[in-house]
Amino acid sequence: MKVLQGTVALLHIMMLSCCKATYPNSPDSDPPDKWASMSTRFTQHCSPFGISMFAQGFSKEKFYHACNVMAQYLDNDQDGCADDINVVKTMRLNQAGMGMAASASKPYYEDYADGFRGQDLYADETQPSCSGSSDTSDCRDAALEEILHLITSSGVSLYYSNNFGECYRGVNNRSEIQKQMDIARGGHFTSVPTSYPDGAVYTYDDKTCDYACMVTEMFYWGVTSLLGGQDEQRDNISDEWKVPNASELQSKLPGFYSLLQNGGTSMVLLSAQGVLPGTGQSIGATGTYNPSSQICNNGCGLDGSGCGDLGNENDEGDQCADTPTPPSPPTSSAPITSPVANPTPPPSPPPTSSAPITSPVTNPNPTPPSGEDLNGEEACEEKRYTQSACLAIGINNNCCDWNDNQCWSAIGQDVCEMSPTFSTQEPAAFPVASPSECVDSELSMVINNKFSAYAIYPIANRNHRTCEWARKNKENRCRKSGVAAHCPQTCGECDAYQCSDSERMFITAWKKKMKSCEFVGANPGKVVLRCNKKGVTSTCRSTCGYCE
Repeated sequence: MKVLQGTVALLHIMMLSCCKATYPNSPDSDPPDKWASMSTRFTQHCSPFGISMFAQGFSKEKFYHACNVMAQYLDNDQDGCADDINVVKTMRLNQAGMGMAASASKPYYEDYADGFRGQDLYADETQPSCSGSSDTSDCRDAALEEILHLITSSGVSLYYSNNFGECYRGVNNRSEIQKQMDIARGGHFTSVPTSYPDGAVYTYDDKTCDYACMVTEMFYWGVTSLLGGQDEQRDNISDEWKVPNASELQSKLPGFYSLLQNGGTSMVLLSAQGVLPGTGQSIGATGTYNPSSQICNNGCGLDGSGCGDLGNENDEGDQCADTPTPPSPPTSSAPITSPVANPTPPPSPPPTSSAPITSPVTNPNPTPPSGEDLNGEEACEEKRYTQSACLAIGINNNCCDWNDNQCWSAIGQDVCEMSPTFSTQEPAAFPVASPSECVDSELSMVINNKFSAYAIYPIANRNHRTCEWARKNKENRCRKSGVAAHCPQTCGECDAYQCSDSERMFITAWKKKMKSCEFVGANPGKVVLRCNKKGVTSTCRSTCGYCE
């Protein structure tokens, strides 16, 4: 009987060991109980050092590669223990993780569990064969970028805020990396300037990216350039980053070069011994991360033991909550060598009302004002063209593209040569439904952060939810700040919010940017154009005159 019991116990131990995650070849694991609901949509999960990575639509090869990228970033010396336990503990406290889907067309933000701060990554941009320093001019692996963004923004920058802080706290309270960024950009710009000064080597021009986002992006450029991950991308990235290797980084940004290797962390990745995951392997990081042990006796282990507790699932606070509102970007700026004492103040409050929104029309006969040639953005965007009109703009019909039922510039801000036969016609506006109806917003809201009305933030690292998400757990989710105003019908708050604006930042349906209803109403001359955009009237009901 004792022999039988011993055999059963041994079998039980063997069964447990066979199903335990091991790296690099079997990283699969069950999610934490608090996030188990995500498994309905995201059927793949791993958690190197306790950092959850949910995926759906990933091949096994790409999923394992992503899991091992995270593991090797955090355990760059490959001893099975996280190099810097404080970074991992901070990430877990902030409930940071990866939400990975097949493509950006369906990110499934609404299926994120409460409190989960997800960084997105998509299977169609994950390329194990050209990861690490094996990139080519035609192939790059986005997993390196997006996973590093999560680590730096939710871990390194928060714990080592004096050196690597990303949150904007005013020009006189900049972290060391922010000071280096201002040097790289040729001036202190809280948003994208009209043009960068001559000599700037970091010229990021995405206007959805605020100051903190700019730091996140530069952190990635710096680490990957230092470790050989951008050499073959020079021509592809020169409009944004002009120091793609270690020698040029040291020559042109010596302070940043030194900071990345001597910034006071214990991360081997951020040292002279750092290496990028995935280099030289067709299977990416699954072929480069080979820890000497699966167990860490005196630190943070691959299975999450010793890595600290997960934060409170009901904590909806912003990681930069005590950050002051950044001032408006200057139209031009000279390079700075010392802190600016008096940054431009925030813009004035938006108007409290605007003309009502009435009926829809398209604008089939587009033309530039006064018959002058415009740049591509001025000629193509926010005009409510039909598809045929959009694609006919320009002498050679080459100024605009049609995408997501919207007209976009195909030539950026280059001049669009126009035919002299066009005539001007202004667009009118439209309601989303009868004013007697109480409607939810059609757009996703930003749920885990509180924003200035005028700040424009990157989509990365933020959580987005639809009113369908609120409907699944109305009792709890409608209590969250701003949700009832965004979803009055779902939350049964029509008396209070039927004719009110959403109080949340929302994700536009056209370029997937974060905007606010204050932004929609800030320029009286553009209210009608903005309210005509898909979903805006159902979101900004007061600003767009929905009930008038």
